[in-house]
Parts: sequence; structure tokens; C-alpha cells
Amino acid sequence: MVKSDFSRRKMLQVMGAAALSASVSHSLALSSMDARDIASIPGVPRIAIEISGVGTLPSAANVDETAMRRVTQLGVVVSEYGYCACTQDRPEGDEKRMEILRTHQDAIRSREFVSGAIFFCYNDYRTHVGDRGLGAYRQRVHGVVDLNGTRKTSYELLRLESSPIESLTVKLSGNKLEVQIKTRRDFPMYTLKSYTLRGIFFGQGNIAVEQQEVNLPNLAPGSETMRELTFSVPESPIRVRIDVLRPTGFSAGSQDWRP
Repeated sequence: MVKSDFSRRKMLQVMGAAALSASVSHSLALSSMDARDIASIPGVPRIAIEISGVGTLPSAANVDETAMRRVTQLGVVVSEYGYCACTQDRPEGDEKRMEILRTHQDAIRSREFVSGAIFFCYNDYRTHVGDRGLGAYRQRVHGVVDLNGTRKTSYELLRLESSPIESLTVKLSGNKLEVQIKTRRDFPMYTLKSYTLRGIFFGQGNIAVEQQEVNLPNLAPGSETMRELTFSVPESPIRVRIDVLRPTGFSAGSQDWRP
């Protein structure tokens, strides 16, 4: 906590955006006076890092957009949002975590000045101040996977909401699978470079029998492309697993397509 204007300004000069985050912690509201003071301090990066209260939903409609425009040229990054079952009035429930994820994403997408956001957090974590468990299992229940890495239902929702892929539309024509890929024009959006489309063909007995891949062109936000995957297996598929792969090999978007 900063107790005086001098110490607050000095902290901002020394610590830049990190200190700015602390000075407006757990709020998406920033007064015009705050914005004017911060914008006038030399050496402070023109990006505001905000923290939204975990387990709450600050309304994007209540944000002073004029103040935000004064303090930042690059936009606002929401540095923390999510749901923690850390108090008696917040019982564990993955449905609540999913609700927070959906509603926060909607609020984030409704304001153009929001440049990014960080969901907190990926996994339940061990801590000496944990609210659940005993011994080595003393933990804070906060993630989309548990202490052992087992995925909760919210894992897939986080993956979907964090994907730059807006939609995958699939059509089977003979032994060819036509895949229409559309990228997001809103958060999160970025140009896809060196991505690959992969299809895994599952035949009788739900057994994977063939895999095909094609390279994708660079895809800007809000763009579309159609690519074909041609399979040599004569039988009809039970299902085809479609993935848009990053250059690292990780899937950025997927669909389990069934005829």
C-alpha cells in the first residue's frame, strides 16, 4: 500500500507498470485524477496493468474509458481473473468457475481498450495457507486442473475461450474432408503463422487408422481459409479429430467431427 502521493509517484517511476498494477489493485475502476497523475510521470510505460477481483465480476460498463485512454496508449491488461474457493462463502464448484470465465471474457471483449487478460489459475496449488487438505495436500482450489493434473470441465472451456480460432466448419465429400477455418476478430486475436491443419481418421471400433496434415497460410484476425484433407482409407469414418496446430505442435483449436 502506498501512503502518500510522493511515495506513490516515486514507486511508479521506479517500478513502472508493475507498480501501477499494485496502485490500482483489484479494480477495473480508475479515476480521472489517477489517470492524469500517472500519465504525467516520466518513465511509466503507457500500458496499465489491472487486476480484477478473483471471484467477482467488475462490470465493463462501469470503467471510466476516458481515464483509461489518458493513462495508456497500448491498452489495459487484466492481470488476474478467475474463481477461488478460498472462503466459506465461496464453495468449490466448477460450474461457478466456468460462469466467471464466460462472463469475464464477455466483459473483456466488450471494451476495445482491453489488450489482454490472464486467467488465474491453471492448477490447484499447494500452499501453507491452503483452505483445503492436510499435510502435503494442503492447497488452494483455484485451477482448471487439480493437484494431480486431472482436468476439470472448466479446462476445455478455458482452452476454447483462449483460442484464436473462432470456428471450424467441416464437410465430407467422398474421401475428402473440407475444413473452413475462421479466426477471431476479438480477444484473443493475433496473426497465425506457420500453423498446420491435422486430421486423424477413426474407423470401425473407434480406432485411429490414418492421419493427414496440410500447412495453413498466414491468417490475420477475422480471416478465413478452406483446406482439404484427403484420406486413402476406403471405409467411412466413425469420427475425425480435427486440430489446428501451432508451430510448437500444440493444438490451438480442435473439433471431434462425426458424419
